Amino acid sequence: MRVLIVDDSKIERMILKEMLQSEGHAVEESENGKQALEKALASPPDMIISDILMPVMDGFRLCREIRADSRTCDIPFVFYTGTYTKTEDEEFAFKMGADRFLIKSMDWELFFRELQNVIKEREMGGNVLPDQSAKDEKEIYKLYNERLINKLEDKVAELESEVSWRKKLEKQLYDSQESLQMAVEGAQLGMWDWNVQTGETKFNEKWAQYLGYTPEELLPHMSTWEKLLHPDDRQKTMAEMQANLDGTTELYESEHRLKAKSGKWRWFLARGKVVSRDEFGEALRHVGTEHEITDRVEAKHALEKEKERYRLIFNTAPIGIFHYDGKGIIRACNKACLDISGASYGEFIGFNLLEKTINKSVLDAIKSSLSGSPGHYEGEYTSVIGGRTSYINADFVPVFSERKSFEGGMAVVEDISERKMAEDELRRSHGRLQSLSAYLQTAIENERKSIAREIHDDLG
Repeated sequence: MRVLIVDDSKIERMILKEMLQSEGHAVEESENGKQALEKALASPPDMIISDILMPVMDGFRLCREIRADSRTCDIPFVFYTGTYTKTEDEEFAFKMGADRFLIKSMDWELFFRELQNVIKEREMGGNVLPDQSAKDEKEIYKLYNERLINKLEDKVAELESEVSWRKKLEKQLYDSQESLQMAVEGAQLGMWDWNVQTGETKFNEKWAQYLGYTPEELLPHMSTWEKLLHPDDRQKTMAEMQANLDGTTELYESEHRLKAKSGKWRWFLARGKVVSRDEFGEALRHVGTEHEITDRVEAKHALEKEKERYRLIFNTAPIGIFHYDGKGIIRACNKACLDISGASYGEFIGFNLLEKTINKSVLDAIKSSLSGSPGHYEGEYTSVIGGRTSYINADFVPVFSERKSFEGGMAVVEDISERKMAEDELRRSHGRLQSLSAYLQTAIENERKSIAREIHDDLG
């Protein structure tokens, strides 16, 4: 079926066209009654679906003209309106010769069912044409004027209501903008307001001050921001912005560097969003804020360097170091721990110190650290995991987070077996030396006595 749709709204025509074509109908379009009448007289369609309130020639007048011409009087005519919705409007539409009076908010399934009913009724000889007598014509035009005046009155009332609503909205907008401005200034935020279509961008004073400029020194265009972006951040930052413009993300958020007037790079956290789009979903306006986070980022980088230095010390230290959580389960260890215990990494990680430690003195030291106090053990120890026996000097200390919450403990274990052996050997050597010294003293004393007797005997 070839359908002529008549509506001054491009979007409404597009929606209706898509729906009709999805049902297999051919569609022609007109944006007012005059244009539709010319098309219908030139090539009569199988059906006309028309809005009512339109410029040049409205739907009522179009319906009347279609019914008055012998070339088009038999064409099924359906009103499809969102403005004329009263019972009086519907009654007048039928007086004009309409086959159906449908409201735009109706369900599509019901809409197409009504179109099918119109076709069936026409095939059965339904819809008697309106009387064209002079008396009826006068009545028609009288009713037409009444409907037109009523609609104009409705429109005037709507406009008055809209004007009142707009005034309230403008005041609310002014108040909210003033509050927003105060909040932005109070929070020390830089702000941009970007016309996406033209590139024109308003930067507030704080945005310029962050970079050492005055607002007058900055070109009010988005290219200003793009040129100040750090080369290493540009691709990622622009991709994040484009995702927000495309509607892929609801909020734009990015950390990036901008070049200050001094030549130094400053870090910023930017947040923004599209606040206006056109009828096709294209971004029109984008608003956002910039907050300098240079100190925070530099502190973060410094902390990362400290962590890396700790990891280096942790992994290469000649003494064993391991961490355990609040339940006494080992979560990390270095290579020296494995060498001391004779265990593999897989055996060491996940070991429960509280459940499996046999040495009572070592266990007491561990429990002490988990209670918040340091623990210490020095002596012979046989590893439960690896089975290796050695002399160790071990300190167990509690570990707290930056917020002072307890996280677990850390053990520093030194294998002092060689030192212990050296100390034992030193003690043994000292004992031997003492014995030799005593022997020598006794021998010397005995020799002295022997010489004394010999001298006495010789003199005597």
